[in-house]
Amino acid sequence: MQFDYAQFLINSNEIDFKKAIYERFERDYEKYTKYLSGKVEKVAIPFKEDKKLVGYLHLPKVVKEKYPCMILFPGEGSCKEELNTLAREFAARGIVALAWDGPGTGNSLFKESIKTGFDNLEQSFKTVFEWLKNIAYIDAARIGCCGLCMGGGYAYFASAHNTEIKCCINLFPLFMTQVDDTKIPRWMINSKWTNYQRDLEYAALMNEMKALEEGAVACSYLLVESMYENWMPQEAVTKLYDKAKGHKEMIRVEEEPVFSNGETRLHTMPVGEQMHWLKHAIADWAVEQFK
Repeated sequence: MQFDYAQFLINSNEIDFKKAIYERFERDYEKYTKYLSGKVEKVAIPFKEDKKLVGYLHLPKVVKEKYPCMILFPGEGSCKEELNTLAREFAARGIVALAWDGPGTGNSLFKESIKTGFDNLEQSFKTVFEWLKNIAYIDAARIGCCGLCMGGGYAYFASAHNTEIKCCINLFPLFMTQVDDTKIPRWMINSKWTNYQRDLEYAALMNEMKALEEGAVACSYLLVESMYENWMPQEAVTKLYDKAKGHKEMIRVEEEPVFSNGETRLHTMPVGEQMHWLKHAIADWAVEQFK
């Protein structure tokens, strides 16, 4: 499973080969969930045009009538399986975690042909939230949003446009529309793989995705950021924090990422490299917000 995950992270124009790798990874991950403490329930959330958003509900080991829930948002090129590390920390603390394949990711991309685009993203956020509210063991008054990289931008937008969201966690949030094009690898702008994930070509998609930057969170907000962010301008990250209207806290990662020299073209993520301790800090913070 880990080997297939490593292969899946390689950006390849061999779409059928990449799809086969993901399907094997997805199959083996489902087997793996049977060995985890607490129940892990595979779910299919009805979406528009008879499509579905597939995900996993990671339930705590201790049985209760009602649980708070954290929605985990995958970024571009990600998948629900990649969110496992975060999901397990929330579940360990009595919080249900929903790891799901959003537009342009995992099952939604390869099996449902749900592409990345503003309309699909916005509709999927609303769909997932409303679906969760109708789950008997979910406390609808205690639902939060959490995301890393582009998933962080999605989590911020979703929280800013839903007053019922209890809290929002951003790990190294990213809005692609804020990134200098000269820092983005050419394959992310125009390649068979990236075009396969998206419903529009790059320029048109970026123009549409500007809408994700609108709004400000009013719920409790935790921002994890770093001075070594190499894509999202520091002033843009600071603006997210400054315009948040409710209770807010910040964790600043001071360690320099391993790949941070001037030749690095990918999104360097000290937050990702420090996940071994950050996952505990953010899960503990969530517990406090859901009390």
